[in-house]
Amino acid sequence: MQLGDPSSSSINSYNDVIRSEEAVYSKISDDGPTLDQYDAILIASFGIKSLVSKLSSLGSQTIMGVSEASMLTAQTLLSPNSNEK
Repeated sequence: MQLGDPSSSSINSYNDVIRSEEAVYSKISDDGPTLDQYDAILIASFGIKSLVSKLSSLGSQTIMGVSEASMLTAQTLLSPNSNEK
């Protein structure tokens, strides 16, 4: 999905984070895809937990950011009897 002008081309500050989150959320909630057509949604950006929470209110799918997805994947790689943390 292409967001258009309201979002930043790069995120360099907290204000850029807010603008990008608002652009994505409004695009999806106003005229974007129906989230029900997806099994899960991965937000391809680190550190945008509020967007994940907002989008979760629009559907029942699993929605997570790449940070959470990478942590969950890393946990599966640990041996069950390992003392690694």
